[in-house]
Amino acid sequence: MSPSNGKKKQKPDVSAVSAEEQEIEETEQSKRQLIHPYISKELHQKVRLYCTLTGISGSKFAEAAFTEFLSDAADSASILKKLDRYYNKMEVIDSNVQILSEAFGLFLQYWFAHTPSIQEEDKKIASHNGKQRYEAFIEYLHKNMISGRRFADEFVVPLADEEELRRAAEDGYDSHKKE
Repeated sequence: MSPSNGKKKQKPDVSAVSAEEQEIEETEQSKRQLIHPYISKELHQKVRLYCTLTGISGSKFAEAAFTEFLSDAADSASILKKLDRYYNKMEVIDSNVQILSEAFGLFLQYWFAHTPSIQEEDKKIASHNGKQRYEAFIEYLHKNMISGRRFADEFVVPLADEEELRRAAEDGYDSHKKE
C-alpha cells in the first residue's frame, strides 16, 4: 500500500502491448546477430554517455559504427589509387625542383666566373642597367609562363621503360575484366 493514499501501487499493464507490435519486435530481433566485442573501459563510458545523451541503444550505436566503418573500407582501394597518383605527381615536382636547383647553381657559378667586379664610380650605372635587365627578364618570363612553355619540360625523364608500361597497361586491363 502506498502511504499517501492507502491504495496499492499499480503495475504497468504489460498486456497493453499489442500482439502485432510483439511480432514486429521479435522479427527485428531474429534478423540480428549477437556479438560480444571487448572495448576499453574509457571507450565504453564514452559510448554509454553518447547513447544516453542521444537516446539510442548501444546496439543501434554499434550497428551504425560498424556500418560506417565497413562502408569506408570499401573506399580504401580508391583512396590508395589517389594516393598513388599524388605520389607520382610529387615525384615529378621533385624532379623539376632538382632540375631547377641544378640550373640555378650552374648559373651562379657561370655568373661569378664571368662577371667582373665593378669599380665604385661605375656601381650606380651598373645598378640602373641591372634593374632594366631584370625587368626585361621578368617580362620574358611572363611571356613564357603564359605560353605554357616551361624550362623543366625540356628535361623529360622517363619514369618507366617500355616493358614496365606494357605490364602496367595489361594489369589495368585485367583488373577491369574481373569487375
